Amino acid sequence: MHETPYYDKFPAANWTDVLYDLKKDISPNVLNVNDPNETWVWTERGLCFATRSMTAKFYSMENWRKQNMPWQDDPYSFPQYSPDNKILEKFRVEHTSMISIVEPLEYLIFDNPTKLIESKMLHSAIVQTYNVGMQEVHKRLSVRQRGCKMIVDGGLPAVPFYSENVCYAECRMREILKKCYCRPHFAKPIGK
Repeated sequence: MHETPYYDKFPAANWTDVLYDLKKDISPNVLNVNDPNETWVWTERGLCFATRSMTAKFYSMENWRKQNMPWQDDPYSFPQYSPDNKILEKFRVEHTSMISIVEPLEYLIFDNPTKLIESKMLHSAIVQTYNVGMQEVHKRLSVRQRGCKMIVDGGLPAVPFYSENVCYAECRMREILKKCYCRPHFAKPIGK
């Protein structure tokens, strides 16, 4: 059995840069329509290529390096489609990949289902989209309505928005911090 080498001379703060440099080169615009939000993001699954995501820039390598995670655009101003438009979303995969589909305002966590896609297969997915309307008061849930266990501080320490997956991820990071006194390399740095 192989043993994981112990690199005690290599600074732990540099692991993300090494992993980022080792990533596969994926062509931009894997979908049939250009997406300005395509970028590499840090998730519990590691470094992932995100497209059609309103939170992607927030988790991008550039913002991660700066330890700066501001919203760059209004997260609720994403395209709305009528229920009968039946969008056929084609995508190409040049390398064998694990694909996961989540809604545009959600964050990919380890629990999200994935599908292994072979590079030699022809892929297309019919995505049925619906126009979801929401009143302003419902966009920001109260702490008790969230069902998140972070009742004390009333918010998530690493992100300025709430989603169920972000809450799960932050709860895991909090437990790791309590037990190990550290945060995983892929977790957004908080504080100095």
